[in-house]
Amino acid sequence: PYDISNPEEKFKNLFQYYDFLSTRRHFKIIQNLSVDENEEDFIDLEENDDNEDGVENVEPVELDLWLSYRSSFKEIANEIGDLIGHDSNKLRLFYVEGNQKSILRSNFDFSYFAPTPQSNELVLAYEALNIPLKELEELKECTMYWVGNGICRDERHDFSIPRSTTIDSLLDRLQPKVQFTSNERKDLLIWTIDSNLQIRQVCPLDYPIE
Repeated sequence: PYDISNPEEKFKNLFQYYDFLSTRRHFKIIQNLSVDENEEDFIDLEENDDNEDGVENVEPVELDLWLSYRSSFKEIANEIGDLIGHDSNKLRLFYVEGNQKSILRSNFDFSYFAPTPQSNELVLAYEALNIPLKELEELKECTMYWVGNGICRDERHDFSIPRSTTIDSLLDRLQPKVQFTSNERKDLLIWTIDSNLQIRQVCPLDYPIE
């Protein structure tokens, strides 16, 4: 396929040009402005946020592009990355339909968007990451419940973490959210639970999450 990230070499001959015309779709590209708590450490907030009040208050960047549905995820990410000035390997894309938003993995097949008689403009959202997308896709989901204020007043916190993460490293992520002190950290008790919410294991700080 032609390289859509290089306009000068987009079409090497008329056959490629007509192939593009027959497979093109109109895409509106917007900036994703909602960041999940469990992934906020992997989002490039400087790219996604132009003020100090948080991404929710920023007007989204919008791009209008004609792209072939035969393009690969990498080719489309290259196109968007060039336009916004961000490494395309560190972009995550979402398909937006109404109020629903679906994450597109790096191996997504864009032929899913082949036109139909009812086809309209397609909307994609992008998110600038500070790690490569493929690394983000390998992260493990972990949920911690903070019961520092009593077992009946627990707080749930979700994290996306590398599989090599230990309890000690996870506490580094938890601290800014619950504000325990260094002295309190020494006395923290961490345990895992089973499906019946019973204590299964008390975990030392070097306990691996995996």
